[in-house]
Amino acid sequence: MGLFSKKKGKTKSFHPTLLHLVLPYLIGITWTCLHPILSVITGELKCRGSYLDESALSSNRFTIPSHDYGFSVLTVDESGGERGTSSLCDVLNTHRFPTEQSSILSSPAIDCLIHPSSSPKTPSLEIVKIIPSSSSIQPSESIVLILTPPPTSSSWTASTFHSCILTLLHRLSTSKTTWLSKIIYVVTTTTSPSSSSTTSIQDTVATYLQAHHGIHHALPLDYSNTMIRTLLVYNISYHSSSSAMTEVQILPQGEYGALPNLDLVFTVNGIMKYYNGYEYQVPRHYTWNVDKMEKFGGKVMGWIATHVGWRKNKVEAYVRDFVGMLSFAGHLAIGPYPPHAQALKYGIDSLTIQSTLPSSSSSSSSSHSSESKMVQQIEQTINTLSYTHERLHHSITQYILPSSTKFVGQSEYIYPMILILIGLVIKAITLAFMDIGRFCFEIGIKVTLCVVGGVSLLMMCFSLDYNDDSYGELIMYGYMYAVVLSLIGCIIPLDNDKNNKREEEKVQSKHWINENWKQSIQFVACIIAIYTHVPMMLSHVSLAYPSALFWCPLLTFPSYGNRLHHSRGGDADETKKTVLLQMKQRMTKIASILILILTWPPVLLVPKVFEVYTMYILLVYTPLHMFLATLWLF
Repeated sequence: MGLFSKKKGKTKSFHPTLLHLVLPYLIGITWTCLHPILSVITGELKCRGSYLDESALSSNRFTIPSHDYGFSVLTVDESGGERGTSSLCDVLNTHRFPTEQSSILSSPAIDCLIHPSSSPKTPSLEIVKIIPSSSSIQPSESIVLILTPPPTSSSWTASTFHSCILTLLHRLSTSKTTWLSKIIYVVTTTTSPSSSSTTSIQDTVATYLQAHHGIHHALPLDYSNTMIRTLLVYNISYHSSSSAMTEVQILPQGEYGALPNLDLVFTVNGIMKYYNGYEYQVPRHYTWNVDKMEKFGGKVMGWIATHVGWRKNKVEAYVRDFVGMLSFAGHLAIGPYPPHAQALKYGIDSLTIQSTLPSSSSSSSSSHSSESKMVQQIEQTINTLSYTHERLHHSITQYILPSSTKFVGQSEYIYPMILILIGLVIKAITLAFMDIGRFCFEIGIKVTLCVVGGVSLLMMCFSLDYNDDSYGELIMYGYMYAVVLSLIGCIIPLDNDKNNKREEEKVQSKHWINENWKQSIQFVACIIAIYTHVPMMLSHVSLAYPSALFWCPLLTFPSYGNRLHHSRGGDADETKKTVLLQMKQRMTKIASILILILTWPPVLLVPKVFEVYTMYILLVYTPLHMFLATLWLF
């Protein structure tokens, strides 16, 4: 018994039923829902907690004593003036501390570079370079800190946070900082109080990385001859009220499922908690935009508070972690992405620390204390990362974070993912060795070639920068999709009539004939779904999981081999059955058309879920949707 022929005279073998396809699918979903309270790998009834694989990052490194970074302690050097306080390099060159005889920039361990803009669309960069004074040779590794510039209404000496940063730069450049073992780069953009335009932190990160790697308007050699091991983006914003509390979020998500080493995430989170004051609100989960998930979680928590009385606290904790897990995975799959996502594309472990501080116009001591603590955390992070050598190669790089102290690693979520995908494998094997008597090459290969050709042309068109206009995208995608289905619609009736005539010659004594070509198309669709989702499962589970949840039932649960045609007349009972069958087929056809319209990418997927036509939509979703349309429309 094989894919192309069947041997007669053997007993009927075991045939998987719909239950064998649905059961692992449901078990996989249930297993996923239990992640916040169950860890199969460790055998414990709890989610795995935070830990550090790299011993150099352990918490006993948190030894830097608290230091008052001060505010407005700088004085203007006699050789300088009041000019240029909005420029970091000018401030370092013209200002000094009262205890020093010269400006900050006079130290041989610190230097500053103004990297001019190469075009009106790219910002001008200011880069401060700090060389470890205790090192006899220049280190080959560096840590990059990218900061938002002061508000347009303020300056480096007037903003509390940025004034504390100046104190930090001075401390790192002195000989007392013996623990510093890597070059520190502090990157920001030039600001002008009279300018009304602002540069986004995303543009700053992208411009710096391109210049550092020599892709566009390269940096000088002495500013780009080190290996960037860690890049931290501090995106600082301000509340409108000076009495508001400081909020901090740690954002690890990157594009295409890229994430930093888990050790870096838990290290920064541990430092935040170690120096955490009463002003801070450490987030329950790491997300870029938590508004929608917070509203959903709030409604669920409200319902629990009203209706659930048994172990209410544990139920609330489970809902909170489950919502956090969904939120983390959702933003990892579809964005929007934090500024450091650009660095993850270069293989650099990076994070974005989003902090919202009280109004910068406040002069209260509590406001200054919160900003001083933020800079203290930055110094402690630099101190901790200075003890590591080479890149962080331990720990985990594929994970989902339900909360700030829990994680679900790849070794946990890969098992339910396999259970969801196993239905495709069972269906493909069943079709190949049991259901398909003879693979319909004439239709199967031609339909596959039409789909592959249409997807290839779409990829070619979208690679030519046509995606600047959303309306043009819709026309191009719809036109190509219609062409492919039109070709398939011309191929199937001609080849199917030939197949039916050959089958009728062989089964003149029977009343029904089987549409073998649909099972062949279903087999090809299952194979393509397997080969596209398995790589995603290993590299981008946040996108592979919902995709598998959507496609597995549509491709495996229906049985396309039972749709039959009446070949010649019969008695009244058979006529009645034929009428009922035709009515059922028409209702199914209408429902299928509605589902195909709603799931067609230009209707809901691209404008509502994805902003543009991604590789997933073009290479995975589109061909599977074309195969599904072939099975449902013809």
